[in-house]
Amino acid sequence: MSLNGIDIASYQTGLDLSVVPCDFAIVKATQGTGYVNPDCSRAVEQGLALGKHMGIYHYVNGSGADGEADYFVSNTRNWLGKVVLALDWESMQNAAWGNESYLGDVVKAVIDKSGVKPLIYVQASCLNAVKPIATEFDCGLWVAQYATNSATGYQSSPWNEGAYACAIRQYTSAGRLNGWSGSLDLNIFYGDGNAWNAYAGGGNHVEPDDGESGGVDYLTSFAQSVIAGNFGNGADNRKKQLYHYLQDKVNETVAGIAQTSVDSAFVSAIMLGEYGNGSARAQNIYNAVQSRVNELL
Repeated sequence: MSLNGIDIASYQTGLDLSVVPCDFAIVKATQGTGYVNPDCSRAVEQGLALGKHMGIYHYVNGSGADGEADYFVSNTRNWLGKVVLALDWESMQNAAWGNESYLGDVVKAVIDKSGVKPLIYVQASCLNAVKPIATEFDCGLWVAQYATNSATGYQSSPWNEGAYACAIRQYTSAGRLNGWSGSLDLNIFYGDGNAWNAYAGGGNHVEPDDGESGGVDYLTSFAQSVIAGNFGNGADNRKKQLYHYLQDKVNETVAGIAQTSVDSAFVSAIMLGEYGNGSARAQNIYNAVQSRVNELL
């Protein structure tokens, strides 16, 4: 399954998401350490109220990695967990262009400050330079590559699809959709609503490193339950109980039943395939939790 969507900036101020057809919209929020899109809040709040899948992005300009990350997160903190975060890595107005280590510093700082792994936007011609950063920090890629500059609507299979793996493909900046008279960037997201929400938080969430929170991530929470004997004793029995408990939670998620935040985090990771499938999944879940048990003990 896939979703169709747009990304917008101040150039599209006033765009009505109740009229323009889209499953998702990603709105420019900030740039550098001194610019906030004046239409960002309106657009994001409208989209959320409409039940759209929403995202926000920061345009990197090379003014200081920690400062940029702090500016982005501090200006959008109220939406954390509700929207997908993205970093826009382009050559224009970017003093750090070509210095991928700087991009890595921004990515790390955003994760530390928000607890969410951002998508990384990059043009296809520079994908090989940026992909190691995405791999290092386990971030999804948002890749821009256009076949032509001809006007087009949504495409279910954009040109050169499948040539590289990515979470989102931006395939035109000359999109034409009802409800807007100008050009739009059109995108396809390779996943469903649950996958989108996982990028916004859920399985994509890590505990923010604020130096004093003492927060507990989902592995630690389950490890503490194991130590308390909540999943029985003995490797085989413990493995079965862990697996069946979490598989039930996966089934509940598919059925739309709410869970606790810890359950949701682990279940989202399972649904994204981080622990494999079948018997391998059971073993990998057990190994991950047992490893944290060993650390705690």
